[in-house]
Amino acid sequence: MRAQVPTLLLALTPGEACVASFLREKGFRVLLAAHGAEALHLAVAQTPDLVLFDEECGVLDAESFSRIVRSNARLSKVPVLTIGRDPRLATLAKPLHHDRVIQAVEAALAHAETSTAGRGAEVTTGVLGPLSTVDLLQPIRSQRGSGKLVLRTPAGDGTIWVGEGEIVDARLGRYWGKKALFRLLSSSEGSFELHPVGKLPSRRIFEPFDFLVLEAARQKDELAEQLRHFPEGKRLTAAVDPKSVPAKPSLSWLLERLWGDALTVQEIVDSLHLPDLEVVTTLLSAYRIGWVQVAPGPATSSEPLVSTETRRLLSRRLGKGAHRGQVLAKIALVGDDPDLVARALRSLSRSPQVHLHARAHWGTVATVDLGEGVLLDLVALPPGEEFAPLALFLSRGVVGALLAGAAEAWKWLDSTPPRPAVEILPLDPHSGLRALLGRLAEGEAAR
Repeated sequence: MRAQVPTLLLALTPGEACVASFLREKGFRVLLAAHGAEALHLAVAQTPDLVLFDEECGVLDAESFSRIVRSNARLSKVPVLTIGRDPRLATLAKPLHHDRVIQAVEAALAHAETSTAGRGAEVTTGVLGPLSTVDLLQPIRSQRGSGKLVLRTPAGDGTIWVGEGEIVDARLGRYWGKKALFRLLSSSEGSFELHPVGKLPSRRIFEPFDFLVLEAARQKDELAEQLRHFPEGKRLTAAVDPKSVPAKPSLSWLLERLWGDALTVQEIVDSLHLPDLEVVTTLLSAYRIGWVQVAPGPATSSEPLVSTETRRLLSRRLGKGAHRGQVLAKIALVGDDPDLVARALRSLSRSPQVHLHARAHWGTVATVDLGEGVLLDLVALPPGEEFAPLALFLSRGVVGALLAGAAEAWKWLDSTPPRPAVEILPLDPHSGLRALLGRLAEGEAAR
């Protein structure tokens, strides 16, 4: 069977235009319609594998579009996923999240393939352990067939696609290609679904099947050996400015990732899309020559952010009229460099008392739990003059500010009305947070 790239027809509003680019990056062929009527024309002309239809795209509503599509013999089996503001009526609710979009698209395509496969193409299910991932792929390989292996493992859900007996691509979470493949081939726990037929994504993997199987085993063994050379439980950071080092691309990406940041070896491996062994080999070389070093401080910050007395004073100052467990106030996290702000936030999250909010880049990005029901929200303000009204709105109720690097654009924050502001180090912001909380508590003690 010749590998085919699934075609998606998108009828979106301008606000969701980035979804088209995201799906193209994931290997899909994308058709864009300006409104519902154009979507119907493209559907009839090109027969897509799936339609993503925003109820607010205009001209033709989602219900009418779906009814017309279902009445067409060639289109009646094409999945139509609707986007809307009411999650009870739409397949995907606004605002759209890329991970939910890709999950919904792949699930709908898989369901459509299974429904139309016909007899002789049943899905095989089971658990890993008695059979390895390679054992499951061998029948497709030996018959030079096509299909996909869906795996649900402790490391996440993934898929390996095979076309004409050769591995075409693999996906594991946000990883694609050989990084995902080598991780999936190493999986020994979980469940599987073997789909012997189906459309295939664009090819990202070109090496022969047998070579990839042997290479995955070699890289697994070599990776375990190299990981032994790193200090256990430590975070690493770049010791040199990446711009001053003439290096191959993988080393440049590594140093840029660690410049002004501190990560564990596993976090470094997970942050880059290169195969795990290539990342670790490059990291070990940089560590041995001194371009990467151990960052100061422990891998996690287990020391409490405040003493019992400081917590009591904060509760008295900020918690008047509040119920136990209610957020008492907000602390702003600001800086002129958004990257430094993001790094400071990641470092803060290493404290068990700081809980990040998923996929939040500004607004309430984390909650600080000081214990005994004393909760504070950490608010990141959006940069840029165009977002000034929103930043002013989000800053309401802010009692203090953490400054990540230069913060010239935020001087108004500590003066209207006067609020304490403390500079923090992106690699170790906990001491700055403790200092700010201490200053807030001193204000109550001085009364």
